[in-house]
Amino acid sequence: MLSELKDHVIVCGFGRVGRNVTDELKVEGVPFIVIDIDPEEAAQATDHGCLAVVGNAANETMLHEVGIDKARALVAAVNSDAENVFITLTARSLQPDIYIVARANYEDSTPKLLRAGANHTIMPYHISGKRIATKLIRPSVADFLDEVVHAGGLEMILEEVYIESGSEFAGKTVAESQIRNQLGITILACRVQEGDFDTRVGPETILQPGGVLIVLGTPKQLSEMMKFARAR
Repeated sequence: MLSELKDHVIVCGFGRVGRNVTDELKVEGVPFIVIDIDPEEAAQATDHGCLAVVGNAANETMLHEVGIDKARALVAAVNSDAENVFITLTARSLQPDIYIVARANYEDSTPKLLRAGANHTIMPYHISGKRIATKLIRPSVADFLDEVVHAGGLEMILEEVYIESGSEFAGKTVAESQIRNQLGITILACRVQEGDFDTRVGPETILQPGGVLIVLGTPKQLSEMMKFARAR
């Protein structure tokens, strides 16, 4: 099974954060493997229906065994910020192009993780606090966003669409692409390369090659849009 892994996510640590990550990956149908240095945690991951191995995720041999050269992303989610830094450093040295999301328990760990090579850092307690506050202040908005982001029963899904060079959309305006009229999809924001998101998307907005659109639509609509967004 390890040899067959391809375009997968490596989840380092099967604690509360790692378990929730694997649950979401299952829902999305994304292949993944769990690494945990604790045999009991790895066994729990297996019992939870995950492909899991026992080992140190900061060890180069271990990362090679779980196919880091073929993986799409790595999640450093162990409970120690120092360990997550080591995992990130090792993963980045082995696979320069892999996308890394790292957990941080403390704010001063964030710059260290970014310097180590993480693309993005997450502070679970910070996010939990913000979500609780949103539930208190704007409960209906929070409920709607939870449903959409996690596809929990609603037909509409938030998705990101990459505009490839040579696709039917590349270089056209939103009006010319007929994304709304023909596909029924709502564009919420766009971003050119590594720039900031622009939420002022109008009919004359040009869909730049290499740009990313944040859109809202049904799974069927999004599947159709992905076809047009790919290079022909």
